[in-house]
Amino acid sequence: MDSSATHNFMREDVARRFGLQIVPIHISFKVGNYEDMGVVKLVSDVLVQIECWSQKLDFTIIQLNDYEII
Repeated sequence: MDSSATHNFMREDVARRFGLQIVPIHISFKVGNYEDMGVVKLVSDVLVQIECWSQKLDFTIIQLNDYEII
């Protein structure tokens, strides 16, 4: 599966629901023409499994309106 995404994103409430450790970081970025997202949190080494494929991934915590995880 290749989504062409260069980063993985997750809402903070989802990370908390799964008991993931949220770590503050000091970066920020913009998505498209939107205002600065003010990213300040990360969860690391999350085991993601889709059918027989699995891998540990890092997720940046941002405010997502339509999805829980990208």
